[in-house]
Amino acid sequence: MTDSLPEPIDLLAQAEALEAELKQLADAEELDDDALSAVLEKRETLHQKMGAAIDNDKVALDVYQPYFRQAYHNTKALLQRCQAEQSDVKERLITLNTSKKARKAY
Repeated sequence: MTDSLPEPIDLLAQAEALEAELKQLADAEELDDDALSAVLEKRETLHQKMGAAIDNDKVALDVYQPYFRQAYHNTKALLQRCQAEQSDVKERLITLNTSKKARKAY
């Protein structure tokens, strides 16, 4: 049983490092779409490997569960920020279009 733990722990360390990078990008003043996309792709690949590790060794579930909870929380926070920024952009576009229409009317 302990023979299979180093791989889950190694994957966990990689995932935690990516999660820290994602959190840093998500908390930045300006969202960097390209950097976020790259980290999210790497994160997805690691999550797939972690899922496979759980399938092969149920002990990995106990190792990964706290991480997955934190990852879910970070994802939810990032989603809320993206939705708020999207709403802000939509509102600015509406204001801009209204302003253009008002100028054309005069």
